[in-house]
Amino acid sequence: MACLGDFAVGTRYPITLRLNADMAKPREASPERHVTMTTGSAEITVGDVLIEGKAERNIALYLMMYGKWNYDGAQVEFDEQGLPIAVVHQVAPEDTIPDQGFEIIGSLSSLYSQVYNSLTLEQGRVSRLNVKHPAALAPIIPRAFQKKQLPLWRFILQPNYEAPESSEEDSASS
Repeated sequence: MACLGDFAVGTRYPITLRLNADMAKPREASPERHVTMTTGSAEITVGDVLIEGKAERNIALYLMMYGKWNYDGAQVEFDEQGLPIAVVHQVAPEDTIPDQGFEIIGSLSSLYSQVYNSLTLEQGRVSRLNVKHPAALAPIIPRAFQKKQLPLWRFILQPNYEAPESSEEDSASS
């Protein structure tokens, strides 16, 4: 897949989307904890870094929505009066390698597959064969991506063509 431009993508964790309530608009929470609020602002953090640039925010959202990390469900934050102040969405890897500082969230090809599935499937069944907005499949991580705030690791996995070939006997004796 490397010859087709595929690579594995890693970043710091967790990726968090915080939707802050517009405090000038009505907010309420029912006894069952159903929340009504108008979003006033949104913040995206990767690890402990606030991502502010538009391109990097889009990449972080893309990874959050289509990557293979676990989604913990929406968490609502309330003020002292019991009114909602934010809804927080977060994804994080199930397992981590201690002291590595990042984890692989998926391969570029699997991310694109997830996007395509979201555009063509409904309840696990094909609902359309073509994509209404082909721009949705445009490259999300530019080849020349230069980090400002969003830490990304890209791993191009390919065979070591210079390694000596092993025989079945070598494999059996190992």
